[in-house]
Amino acid sequence: MIPASAVAGTELLGGFFSKFLFSIFAIFMLFNYISEVSTTHSWQESLMNTGKGFFISTQEIISQSNDIINNNGIYLQNTSIWSIIAIYISLIYSILSMFVGIKLIVFIISLTPWGNNTNLFYNWSAGLLLIYVLEVIFLLGYHGYLHDINGIIGEGSVSYYISLPITSLIQLFKALSIAFTPLVDRVNAIQLNNISSH
Repeated sequence: MIPASAVAGTELLGGFFSKFLFSIFAIFMLFNYISEVSTTHSWQESLMNTGKGFFISTQEIISQSNDIINNNGIYLQNTSIWSIIAIYISLIYSILSMFVGIKLIVFIISLTPWGNNTNLFYNWSAGLLLIYVLEVIFLLGYHGYLHDINGIIGEGSVSYYISLPITSLIQLFKALSIAFTPLVDRVNAIQLNNISSH
């Protein structure tokens, strides 16, 4: 007889990994890889960067978010269309990676004896906590391997990477609030120029 937890977990996984949602994630993963190849001109490095974007997605999110905030939006006058598209693809891929990671952890928890299939709040809370811990471990492990962790406190320190998953979400919300503003201003300027020329 199949355990109730396994049935519930399968339903959760099946509900998330519908053809539509899985296709979106797969498409953005492929687009992100193509974008990386066009930049690095190396399929090995691009593959590593795409994998890194999945396992330490919060670092990618905060990097892209800070770029958007510092540039007052994604659309810059001297930026090519492809560069703009690449930024969108990379950001969306990082967000989807984080979302997929959380859903997978929640699914795994639902299959364990510690899972509570009658209390989704419990599973999601445990999933969020576990994905946070795993993300910090990945960040510290990755930067420890690169030997670029700078002490306990400050930029690039242990405390910096411990707080990075939370900081990245704060910066993401700030970035999304201004991401489309320069583009809208640019479109309005073009429309005004067209009106004045007639």
